Amino acid sequence: MKISIWTILTFIGLGLHSINSEILRPKFGGQDELIGFILGVAPNFLAAGLIFPFGVLMIAENYNKETISKINNYFWFGLVSSQVGLIVWEFMQESSEKLVFDLNDITVTLFGGLFAIGIYQMNKKRYLRKKTAHNNGNK
Repeated sequence: MKISIWTILTFIGLGLHSINSEILRPKFGGQDELIGFILGVAPNFLAAGLIFPFGVLMIAENYNKETISKINNYFWFGLVSSQVGLIVWEFMQESSEKLVFDLNDITVTLFGGLFAIGIYQMNKKRYLRKKTAHNNGNK
């Protein structure tokens, strides 16, 4: 069984998110303003740039007859869902007494989306060529 690029990117994002949340942020978040900022916005970047968009593709890759339009639809669904969800969540925090609205989180969410678009564009045609070759070899 071969592991796709979408699976690798999703799990890299999940791993980095866990390391940031459980180890780096608690240990180093308050030591330096810049480090605290980076560790504070990292979850938004990882969610918008790796976890959601490529997680949707990872799930969708179980379908054997993927076309470029289906792959595009899956990717854009994951990307738009993550962008809208994370930005709405940020605005919901504005009315909370415990949570803090942060415009930087919105900015980094958008940059994470741009990062995802770049990674996707670099890998989609190669992925489809490999998938087509694999499917043709199994006939």
